[in-house]
Amino acid sequence: MKSLVLVSSKTGNTYKIARYVQKGFGCGCDLKRTTEKYDLSAYDTVLVGFWLDSGHVDNDSLSVLKSLYYKKVGIFGTLGGDPQSEAAAKVMQSAIAALKEGHRGNRLLGTFWVQGKISKQVLNLMYEKFPGLKEDPKHVERIAKAAAHPDAADRLKALLKAQYWQEKALKIKARG
Repeated sequence: MKSLVLVSSKTGNTYKIARYVQKGFGCGCDLKRTTEKYDLSAYDTVLVGFWLDSGHVDNDSLSVLKSLYYKKVGIFGTLGGDPQSEAAAKVMQSAIAALKEGHRGNRLLGTFWVQGKISKQVLNLMYEKFPGLKEDPKHVERIAKAAAHPDAADRLKALLKAQYWQEKALKIKARG
């Protein structure tokens, strides 16, 4: 079973988590960025990592999800907001929908979110568009909370999820 962690990462948060997904999935699992050359036909399992881009799956990852055929697939993402929020759940559902679009024979191993710090560039864009945000106590609290992530608990979560996905992928392979 040949496996690939394929990750799109703008600030480095998603790439950090991808490294732990790779470790958790085990030997023979490659790690590549969506901007590198890769041949998906060489892999039967693809673990796709994406970052939240203005409330959506980033375009590179969305293209990858829509291009997969007959793969075992895990999906994970990073975001500055609350990973347990309804908004996060909707974005993950859109990633799953992109994977399943057109009935291409893919098998979903699972999904997970990890919070990540928000880049200064993104914050500056937000403050240009919504100047009052800097004074919003809820926003300030959310930014402070996100700044501590990804943390050790997030890394452990990635490692354990990937181990679970590997077990699930092996069971799928054994069943044929």
